[in-house]
Amino acid sequence: MKKLIIIALLFSMNSFAQIILEKADGSKITIDQASFDNSAEKVTYKVGGKTEKLKFKELKSVISPHKEGSKVPLANYTWMYFPNAKKFKGMYIKTQTSDKLLGFIHYTTETGSSTTSVNGSTFFNGSSEFEHVHLTVFDKQGAILEDTDLRSGHQSHNVEERAAAIEMIKRYFSDCSNFIKDFTSFISAESDPKNLRVVEYFMQRIKVNVNGTDYPMEPHNLINCN
Repeated sequence: MKKLIIIALLFSMNSFAQIILEKADGSKITIDQASFDNSAEKVTYKVGGKTEKLKFKELKSVISPHKEGSKVPLANYTWMYFPNAKKFKGMYIKTQTSDKLLGFIHYTTETGSSTTSVNGSTFFNGSSEFEHVHLTVFDKQGAILEDTDLRSGHQSHNVEERAAAIEMIKRYFSDCSNFIKDFTSFISAESDPKNLRVVEYFMQRIKVNVNGTDYPMEPHNLINCN
């Protein structure tokens, strides 16, 4: 139930923009709101106050949304159906070629406080927050080619995972010159021996003014390969 509420809030927050529902047969429907029920494998959506339902297998994606007339995507968030997993997964799409796409999500986790004993004395350690970015490379049919989870920690295995992710991105999208230029210029903009910039790249934030109000939004713009 919590997952459904989060999704509904995401859509309602961006209610001034259009949400596009793309069906498996290629047709598209402009909708007002949508929520997903993974257990029942269905999406419930509203159009003009009327509620409709479709099975996951009848859908290809749900794209939510952009502010009309703006060059800045406010969400660029896509729910893709992955046949092998038999479920929808939501993610931002960063770039795509003729046969594959790079999607990602990011989230924050917090470790609980811990204690350290030194020479009979106990010290309380504060909790720590870690930023995560989950990258997914998949084809146009929804088959996952490779995915990985990155974390902002300084442990050696986290550093190595981030380095491997950089190589993965370059390997799959080396022919996408606009994206590779944007990506490499960001991660090499300053000294970064621990490869932390690759996490920061997918977590950039900007402010977008909508009807006189500033919203902190991630610039999850889709970078075309042309």
